[in-house]
Amino acid sequence: MKNKILPYKQDLYTIFCMCLCTFMLLYPVFYELPLYLFIPWIIVSALVNFIVNLICHNHGHVPTFGLKPLNIFFDFWLSFNRGATAIFIKIIHNINHHKYEGSHEDWFSPENEGTGPKRKRPFVYIRTTVKRFREGAKAYYDQMGKSFNLQKNLENILVIALVIFVLYKKWWAFFLFLLIPWYFGNMFLVLTNLIFHKGTNPSDRFNLSYNYLSPVENLFFLNGGYHTAHHFKPNAHWSELKKIHDDKIAPHIDNRLIKKSMFGHFLKEFF
Repeated sequence: MKNKILPYKQDLYTIFCMCLCTFMLLYPVFYELPLYLFIPWIIVSALVNFIVNLICHNHGHVPTFGLKPLNIFFDFWLSFNRGATAIFIKIIHNINHHKYEGSHEDWFSPENEGTGPKRKRPFVYIRTTVKRFREGAKAYYDQMGKSFNLQKNLENILVIALVIFVLYKKWWAFFLFLLIPWYFGNMFLVLTNLIFHKGTNPSDRFNLSYNYLSPVENLFFLNGGYHTAHHFKPNAHWSELKKIHDDKIAPHIDNRLIKKSMFGHFLKEFF
């Protein structure tokens, strides 16, 4: 599989989403959109950017391509599309989150939501979580090695260069058509950790996460609803998660942790 350029044919969808994301970010910078398209364009672009952030997560576990140079290029493309370094996810997600899985030591712990009004908790969670992983990751930079830090810095330079270029080209388009999708894509990926792990048991490998079985959501969001299966076998390709869930997780999981829709559960829980 590693010798193939694209080991999993399902990643044709991955590449399509990446191309669509780049198009939606840049088209309004170079061409004029009708005013009536502004809001729907931003909404769709934000959702596509969330998918790209899921792709970044998946790519951090199972490289998309069978050739290392293509995977490095893909890291830079991901950084471009999501407005943030892609390789950084290996520290905050692979090393920290998958080790502590929603417990107190996890920088993405559900405890970060605090105890205030429910409607405010997602925003408190995002703010606290981002602060925790930014501060916590610093201790890992040296041990990750020079090549990691070089790539991280180059990815950041790419993002900064893109920001400067778009601000120079059409400053107001940056705030509408790049900053909003970038923010939503990154922050909703952070928020999914609260949605998945709030009220679950991090010490139980079958009951450490909610799972969302909507065929439509899993079709668009790369089987992201099968989250327990992902923790059960982190190095499994996203296309394999449904089978792992059906074979390994479903016979043992508490039925209260099975939901239809992630978005529906989120709205019901907090709003």
